Amino acid sequence: RDTGTFVSNLVARTAEADRWVYLQLDWVEPGTTNIIGSHAVTCCGYALTEGTDGSAPADLTGLFIIHSDNDKRTGEGGRYAPNTINFIPARYDAAKAKFFMDFPDACAMLRFMCYLKTRPVRAAPVATSSTPIAVPYEWLRRYGLYDPKGGETADAVALRQTGKMAGGQPLSVWHDYVAGTDPTEPDDAFFATISFTNGEVKVGWSPDLGSERVYRVIGKTNLTDNAWHYPTNSGSRFFRVEVLADDAGTGCGFGVIPEWTLLATNRYELYKGVPSLILPEIVDAEKIDGTDLDDRGCGEAVGANMTVLTGWAQRAGFANEDEVFKAFYTVDGTANYGTSSVVKFVFDKIGGVSMNDYYATAGEFTPKTFRLMEEWLAEGRAVGIEYLHGTPSSYNGDHVVTVWGVCKDVHYLPSDPRHYCAVIISDSDDDKHGYETAEDAPNRVKVWSVTWNDAEAIYEIDDGYLVDCRSLAPFK
Repeated sequence: RDTGTFVSNLVARTAEADRWVYLQLDWVEPGTTNIIGSHAVTCCGYALTEGTDGSAPADLTGLFIIHSDNDKRTGEGGRYAPNTINFIPARYDAAKAKFFMDFPDACAMLRFMCYLKTRPVRAAPVATSSTPIAVPYEWLRRYGLYDPKGGETADAVALRQTGKMAGGQPLSVWHDYVAGTDPTEPDDAFFATISFTNGEVKVGWSPDLGSERVYRVIGKTNLTDNAWHYPTNSGSRFFRVEVLADDAGTGCGFGVIPEWTLLATNRYELYKGVPSLILPEIVDAEKIDGTDLDDRGCGEAVGANMTVLTGWAQRAGFANEDEVFKAFYTVDGTANYGTSSVVKFVFDKIGGVSMNDYYATAGEFTPKTFRLMEEWLAEGRAVGIEYLHGTPSSYNGDHVVTVWGVCKDVHYLPSDPRHYCAVIISDSDDDKHGYETAEDAPNRVKVWSVTWNDAEAIYEIDDGYLVDCRSLAPFK
């Protein structure tokens, strides 16, 4: 109300750039101070007489405001009316010592201004949140699929099936967004191409969104082969292309989309019918003595991997996973299998720390467990799984491996068991024969397909040997 410092105060406060201004007005009879009503508006800015600095009341020439009465009578509901900013001239009446604002159809006398300090707020959503990839609302509107005034949410629209198929599976609207195709055109599909230029073969795809997407090519020599793999110029004659929204590995194109926890690489080879790669970063204890006792030590090899991956083995004085595994089997010249675990063996050497605080387990293997496994991997935890030869009703032995990641089939929602389709693992049996010492054996990861047996409500794993079905069992 102190008009002597009002303009300088306005300039100083709004210059902080993190304040909102509330402006209270009184409607008055023109040329008077007779109040006939009141109104409040949001002030967004101000204008000063050129060459002035806002130190005097007469410097102010107008205010930029958001006026809640602007569009309320347009026939739309208030939330859908456009948001406009109006410039309203302002003048200082020295005789009355008050500010007046001249609206097109009324005159208002300034009562007071309130400056509100802002606080962090979450931005209004502009894209879907329950789809594997966030689809912008604007993209849905472009095809006439989403109306904020309609009864269907943007997420529901993005999950709606389009009638298109890929690899025998139905696609949804969000797949079109990833692929760059028109969701309203049933025949507009993402497809691979092969062209010949001067005798050279080139694999391509359409549409091609360039750097906005990540494209990966996979291949196989014969269509009867079970596995698609990363192709070589000499080895593959049939190709498929996948399109991903980003390097995280979510997209569509050929069905199974791997989400790698490993370093990005194309150095793949086929190993026992499944994609495989060898990297020095992999931790994988190898069993080397070939005895029955050694064959039963897979769980302890995984335990050795887990203690090295999490750093506890190094804290206990071990150099690597192979050293942990060998030490466990040769302490006092006797084998420790069946009397202890590698994890406990390592923790016992540290002292003052409880193994139970760090060695978590789970008693099932369902889609919920897959999600838990993803969370653990994302947190940097070491994870191992045990799987059965045969089914729970026809048990024929078991095996334990170290998990590095999972693969998903994005044609199925995360709540569908078929959403999870493979595990990325390292196996202590891979290279145990043919090397003089375990340290000489390469550390290898492989992708094993996982399928959901709806009749028995279990996951079955294909470890490349194709001897019988494998049923995933509790975590180690």
